[in-house]
Amino acid sequence: MSGIKDMVTELCQSGNVLLVRGSQPPTVYQTLNAQMCLLINFMCEAFDRRSAAFMPELLSTLGPAVVLPTIEMRRSGYRSSVTLLSMLLLGALYQNYSGAVVLPLWWAVHLAFSTRHYVPLHPHFAEATFLGYLLGYLIVSVAMTVYQTSATVGVWQLFPVCVFSIQALYLWYQRNNTEDVPDCPYEVLQLIHVTNFCWSAVTHAYTLFQALSSPNPLEALKHSFYPRFSPASLALFPTTAQQFLKWDILFIAGATLVAGISLLRGARSKLLAFGWFILGSTFFGMGAGLSGIWMWREKVLEEDRRASVAKLKEE
Repeated sequence: MSGIKDMVTELCQSGNVLLVRGSQPPTVYQTLNAQMCLLINFMCEAFDRRSAAFMPELLSTLGPAVVLPTIEMRRSGYRSSVTLLSMLLLGALYQNYSGAVVLPLWWAVHLAFSTRHYVPLHPHFAEATFLGYLLGYLIVSVAMTVYQTSATVGVWQLFPVCVFSIQALYLWYQRNNTEDVPDCPYEVLQLIHVTNFCWSAVTHAYTLFQALSSPNPLEALKHSFYPRFSPASLALFPTTAQQFLKWDILFIAGATLVAGISLLRGARSKLLAFGWFILGSTFFGMGAGLSGIWMWREKVLEEDRRASVAKLKEE
């Protein structure tokens, strides 16, 4: 990690500061300029057009890790304000210290100290989470993928702030709205997972198409899905950045998978979920594999809720 940081720092010091090239940054950005330069240059190098066809799929794989901690923390009984502020902090730590380190630690702490007595999510919170994910992460990621400019990369680096702001604004807007509120947020939560499933499937198909239509399909597939760590693979900075991101996403997806399986009940369900993840990741991408596990989890929780409501009516 220190070697990668040294490479990017050299780019910034040599004048290749993509965010503020040619002008003095505004005062409000001065304290953040050095860090933003590191992050923006790193991502711009990783998006090297000649060898980064897999980058859109990496972003879709990160999707579940962006939204699931919010859902599970609120479901564990934490207040909405505490949940949103915690997710903002988690996102800031991820962007600065690598999700491969931060997210596994967060899931470990959450699973160790949270109870299994879940609090029903308010539909407005679920709607805010969907809008934050859609507008603050998914669309921002697609814009960065399409345009690949310093501006879009800079906005993507701030996606935790975007997601937080959209969620907070929507909850503030709905704070006094008690009319036409659904009984439960099940449909909205499933919409979140279905959206990420579809995004993952599209980007996975794009990665496969690019790899299979290349002169050397096998080597292209290995480059897209197999993270390496060798002197030969780290010879060029764009390759170094790409290898780092592939390892980063691999650890993030692994932590999310372990968390999802841990939250399911029974050995059979856990084994089926793991089997689905292998098959789903192969045909639709890891983002879809993870989303499928949470679609199953939401279905089980909704069946429990309906059974509980039916039991209360009988009494």
